[in-house]
Amino acid sequence: MVDDTARQTARALVAAQPFGPSDEGIVGWLQRLCRSVVDELPAAGAGVSIIDGTGFTGVVAASDQVTKSLEDLQFTLGEGPCLDAY
Repeated sequence: MVDDTARQTARALVAAQPFGPSDEGIVGWLQRLCRSVVDELPAAGAGVSIIDGTGFTGVVAASDQVTKSLEDLQFTLGEGPCLDAY
């Protein structure tokens, strides 16, 4: 049996799917995914950040400006959930 969180996650992924050719590329899709996650799950914000093998960090997408600022802040301070997970 699939629980409600799994259903909500699936709905967020489906809602973010492109419906045709688009110029927005992967970054635009990730933006839509972040907004869909917030719409479908009990979350105040969602973001996607990257850390590569050379130590480069960056925010790729966020559901809103506040979340983007929080994502940026963790790299500025050198601490936060993204860095902890990495």
